[in-house]
This record gives sequence, C-alpha cells and structure tokens, in this order.
Amino acid sequence: MKTEVSHFKEIIRSWYKNNARNFSWRKTNDPWKIYLIEILSQQTQLDRANKYYKKFISEYPNPEKMAVASKKKILKLWSGLGYNNRAIRLHESAKILSKKSFNDLYPNFMELPGVGKYTNSALLSFAYGEKVITVDTNVKRVMERYFKKDNVDKFIEENEKDLLKHFNSRDFNQALMDLGSYICTSTNPKCDICPLENQCMKYIKLTKKQQEPFQNSNRQKRGQIVNILINTKKVRSSELAKELYIKENQLEKEVQKKIDIIYKGKERPSYQGELPEGNDGLGLMLLGVTGNQVLPTDVYNKIKCDTLKVVRGTVQADILKEDQAQNTCIFSTPFALKLMGDVQQYYIDHGVRNHYSVSISGYHIAEAGANPITQLAFTLANGFTYVEYYRSRGMDINKFAPNLSFFFSNGLDPEYTVIGRVARRIWAVAMRDLYGADERSQKLKYHIQTSGRSLHAQEIDFNDIRTTLQALLAIQDNANSLHTNAYDEAITTPTEESVRRALAIQLIVNKESGWTKTENPMQGSFIVDELTDLVEAAVLEEFEAISRRGGVLGAMETMYQRGKIQDESMYYEHLKHDGTLPIIGVNTFQNPNAQAFDESAADDFEMELARATPEEKQECLERVEVRQTSEADQTTAALKQLQEVARSGGNVFEELMETVKVASLGQITDALFKVGGQYRRNM
Repeated sequence: MKTEVSHFKEIIRSWYKNNARNFSWRKTNDPWKIYLIEILSQQTQLDRANKYYKKFISEYPNPEKMAVASKKKILKLWSGLGYNNRAIRLHESAKILSKKSFNDLYPNFMELPGVGKYTNSALLSFAYGEKVITVDTNVKRVMERYFKKDNVDKFIEENEKDLLKHFNSRDFNQALMDLGSYICTSTNPKCDICPLENQCMKYIKLTKKQQEPFQNSNRQKRGQIVNILINTKKVRSSELAKELYIKENQLEKEVQKKIDIIYKGKERPSYQGELPEGNDGLGLMLLGVTGNQVLPTDVYNKIKCDTLKVVRGTVQADILKEDQAQNTCIFSTPFALKLMGDVQQYYIDHGVRNHYSVSISGYHIAEAGANPITQLAFTLANGFTYVEYYRSRGMDINKFAPNLSFFFSNGLDPEYTVIGRVARRIWAVAMRDLYGADERSQKLKYHIQTSGRSLHAQEIDFNDIRTTLQALLAIQDNANSLHTNAYDEAITTPTEESVRRALAIQLIVNKESGWTKTENPMQGSFIVDELTDLVEAAVLEEFEAISRRGGVLGAMETMYQRGKIQDESMYYEHLKHDGTLPIIGVNTFQNPNAQAFDESAADDFEMELARATPEEKQECLERVEVRQTSEADQTTAALKQLQEVARSGGNVFEELMETVKVASLGQITDALFKVGGQYRRNM
C-alpha cells in the first residue's frame, strides 16, 4: 500500500505543479481570508466564489470591520450569490472573532457558525500548516476511485500520515480539490486528460457494469395524492363579502350604475349555462369588475383587510417538489423561491393566519414513484429548506412556521402506518432544538390522500377496498385531514356516485368504527413503536445523503432526487410486472370476463366520462380575448409596474394582488419571464 500511496503522491505533485490555479488566497496564511473563501465557496463554484471574495476582502479586510457592519449591508454585497443564510453566519462569526481571535479558538473552530469538520480541517491545513486532509467530496471521489475503496473515510484516516509525508498539506488538498472538481467529476469524468487514468479508469467502468439496476431501492412504493381538503365552515371570499355588504346596505342600484358605465359599449362577462341546483347566484353580482371599482376606498380596504384575516385554504406552490417530481416548473428556481418568500412575507405583514402559505408536498414525489421513506425524507428536507430560506430573509420563525402545511401520500406499505408520527417527531425536535421555535411552531400539520397509484383500471370495484384500508391507516396515524379517492379516478373524473362512496368510506371509519373513537389506539403498540424508530432512522440516513450533496438545492443541481424517485418507480413497476408484488384483480385473481378499457374507444365505453365540450372551451378563450382587448391600456401599465417591483426586489406577491384585477394568467406569466427567467433543468 505504501508503494501505491507514494506513486499516487508523485502523480498528484507533478500534475499540480503545472496545473495549479492562481488565486490570491491560495498562498495566504491569514485565517480570516481562508475562512471567508471557505464560507463563500460552499455550494458555489470556485470561480464565482472568487469574484465575491475580492469584494468582501476589500470591504472587510478583518472580522472587526464586518462585526460593526449592518446585516443589510452584508446581504446587499452578497446579493446574487444565493444561500443568504451563509452571509448571516459569516456576520455572526465576525462578531465572535472581534472578541476572540482564531488563535484563541485553535485548534477547534466549530464554535463559529457554519464551521463543520471540513472547514475546521481547511483552517488547520491552510492557515496553520497542520498535516491534515480536508475531506471534501472532490477529495473523497478521487481517492475512492484511485484506491478502489468503498469506505474512503476510514482509508484516509488510516493512511493520512503516509499520504502527507514529504508533501505540503496545502498543496495536497488543493491539488485533489481541483482534480475532483474539473476532471474527476461525479458524472462524465474527463478520464482522457486525467493523470490517474491508467489506474482508475478500468475500476470506474467495472463498477458501472456491475451495478444492480435497483440496488438503492429496498421497499415497495406506491403513492399519488390529489388536492388538499381544508375545513371551509363559514368562510367568505373577498368577492362574497363585498356582495353581502352591497346587499346589506341596499347599494345594488348604485353599484349597477357604476358597472354600466365601466362596460358602456362593451359586452360584460356572464355566467354560462344554468346555475347548479340550490345555488342562488350569490357571488355573481360583481362578475367582471373588482371591488375597488364600485365601492368607496375605505370600505373596500376594510373588507379586504377583514377577509385576509379569516380566509382559509392552502397555496400549492411547493417549487422544490415541482423540480424534483412534478415537471411543471415555469420560472427559474431562484425567482420562484423569491416569490414564495414574498407570499409568506405578505401573510405576516397582513395577518393572514388561517391560509397556509405553502403545502410542502410529498404528493407528486410519491406519484412519480418514490417509496414511503424517500417521500417522507425529501418532503421534510424541503420543509427545512423553506425554514432556512425564510429565516435568511429575516422572518421570525414563530410567525411563519404555523403557516406551513405538509401533504403526504398514503398506501398499504407498513411504513405508512407511522408516516405522520415520524414526521411530527423529526419536525418537533428540529424546530425546538435547532431554531428555538415555540410550542405552536413545533406542531406539524399534515394532510393525507389515499394512494392514487393503487387505483387500477382493471377491476375498479376493488379500488374502494384498498382506499378503505388506507383511510383507516391515515385516521389511526392522526392525520389533520384526509381525502379518500373515488374508485373510478383511474379512468375518469369522479362521478357523483363514486364521490358519494368515497365520502362514505371516511364517514363509516370515523362514525361507526369504535376503535377509531379512541384518542390514540396504537399508542404503545410494539410494531408501531418499532416501525417509528426504523422509519425515522431511514429518513435521517436520507437527510445525510442530501447533506453530502450540498443540501436540497445542491442535490437538485445534480438531479439526485429525480434519479432516486425514478429508480424506485422502476423497481415498483418491475415487481408489479413480474408478479412479485401481487395486486388483486390486476396481476393476480384477474376477472376472465372483464371488459377491457380502451381510451381510443372512450365514447363507446359504458361508464360516464366527465369531459368539457368544445363549446365550453371556446367560450373560455373568447372571454379572455374580449377582456384583454377591452382593458389593454390598464393591463400594460399594471404589467410594467409588476416588472418594476420584481426588478427592484420588492414584494412581487403584494403587487400581484393588484395585477390580477386587469391581467390574465398568461399575460402575467409572460411579463414575469422577462424579469425572473424561465425554468431550465440542469442536465
């Protein structure tokens, strides 16, 4: 091994001599400069980090200068780099270092915010000349491939002295970092120009060939979820509240005159078709106009303010799951995250308490094929990412945490028995111990929907049986709310009859089952306690895997989440196809007389299919076209104002509340593309 280590060092030393990158901080012994570049380069390419390093070191040549600077000024200088929580940690560290020097902290710098094992070893190596290896992902990858080691951390620990013997630790670490980041990359390594090619190229090819197609999948998968159901008792929308105000104060004639003036010479939009049975038309009085056009400003503002305080529901705008699983991103990820932060800031500023700012969703993650563990791990990790981002914008955790809602899939796998228990345990501990959140913020709210993936077109009558068992699991796990799928959703939009049956499942489980009337019937159950511990351990293991890749956003850049979801989906489909996973009525116990469903012959199929008619679709398009023509001037001005707010860093959501009065969704989207950028997946 010593001979192999010596040969490795010779190759690395020779390569680095001719390929070392010329950064000013690479030769310095100043611990402040080294700490600064380490923080800047976390989750950031070195060239980009270097540009910001020059700005920061010019402005703050020592920690004392940064300590007295305002957080706002530092964040402004940081603007464009992303992960603003790093800037906040840097500022907090500077305050500590203004009272204690690096020498006072030596050799353990972990007292500083954001300093872990890696940054600590980097300071020891680069600032103090200690013989230590800074074990980052690039260093590990190079050595793992060259020495053909599965446990490279243990190998480095055992051979550190030999690896650094007669070798400057600074040069050794920097050489491997450069080699790993630019040549020996995780995907598509440039082996043809790598100095280690002859030694490890064969090993790379061999491991790729031997890899099992589903080696990382160890559990069955199911999942889909549909819409969040929220208790809507006595809820009034803004439009209903305004109409009720007009009727209570007998202002109908006055308001109608104003509407007639607005639509003079133009056709006013109207409700198409007959009103549903039992509907009296409440809410249609102001169709085509907004409240500020027909009501006094003070009255309108009061109704708006009161409505915001009582409105209920959930914003389904989880951009992280959109990228990882749903494939419906339209804006760039940074702009989408900014808009989500704007929504939450607006809710805090306007006292919106009962409407959740985001539904952090495992729905599409499970629908795309992830198993229960992956669904839960990715969803919770996304939740913590929002917490970090909102805190980086200066929001009080106790003001936004109660506005967060979670949305999980459900199925028949044993892990679903405890999905809520595990989620609440991990969330509560993290909120209490990491963020110092109050009791209310520690309480996780979650909605469950029965598995859409378990709805099969074959033997659709059996779907209700699976849904009933899934509903029972959700209720026993104390979900805050539950949606039960209709049995025919595998084929069509649910019919009235199927919806009634789906609702009956919940009612029977809740009202008739004596066991569910117990507060917590599974408390103390051996299998539930054991499952809770096992699932929690598996989720935390997944957290570590995400963390190694630079957190949720860093992992998204390498498409880690998407790749894992796809692997698990393929594994499930494989089990389903070969019969290893029996599904009654689908791949076993099949009905020999079943009528095959052919989508191409949908019109001849006996079941009622809910579809919009071509006429209904055309009417919608015509209404949009008429409005865009009649309000063109107002629309143009509103869209320009929206773009200006987005460019200047203002609250985009607050401005959107006004823009939607005169612009269509398509117009707003096109306008925001020009300032926020379109989504583009890293490939």
